[in-house]
Amino acid sequence: MRAIIIIMMVVIAIVVTNAHNSYEIGLLVAAVLEEIIYREIGISYLPIILNNVLMSIIIITIIFLLNHSFIILSSKNKLFSFSILFILNIILIITRFNIGFIPCVFLHLFYDAVVIKQNKFY
Repeated sequence: MRAIIIIMMVVIAIVVTNAHNSYEIGLLVAAVLEEIIYREIGISYLPIILNNVLMSIIIITIIFLLNHSFIILSSKNKLFSFSILFILNIILIITRFNIGFIPCVFLHLFYDAVVIKQNKFY
């Protein structure tokens, strides 16, 4: 766990150093924190607590989508935004189960970087 925290601090430091404004910093730091909450804590411990992996995935997906509802509701194509975020969440969950936590963080950072670069939320 200590190594994960150190890596996250390095990633955050690199992002903060290279970001052009506070909006970019906020989105990228949020991605790191979301991965810690949803993938490292939620996906690691919720299946143990509930004794049900599928229910854990459903709960994490609902919370993830609710947390990103501002993106869905502010977009022109709400169904498309919902679908992209739903697919992103499922990909991140599969990645967490099969590969590990760190790739989830980088996938999420990559997604947010693309969104920031395009300067839109679908």
